[in-house]
Amino acid sequence: MVVDCCTDPDGRAVDRARAWSEMVGIQYFRLNPQLGSDIMLDEVNDAVLVNALWETEVYIYEHREEFQKLVQMLLSP
Repeated sequence: MVVDCCTDPDGRAVDRARAWSEMVGIQYFRLNPQLGSDIMLDEVNDAVLVNALWETEVYIYEHREEFQKLVQMLLSP
């Protein structure tokens, strides 16, 4: 249940974090790829892990502008 709550991209915890950040004027970034299948924390199957890595690479490419914005914000004084 805790993992589900923490990884749910549209849950109440995310809504609260986004609202709090907006209220105090802090930029909010939620960067988490939606993987095609559930992956156990102790997964050892190389095919499953490589597929998850590939899906993550695709997500990064598709959201590259958001990543660049975050990088610029983190690097600015």
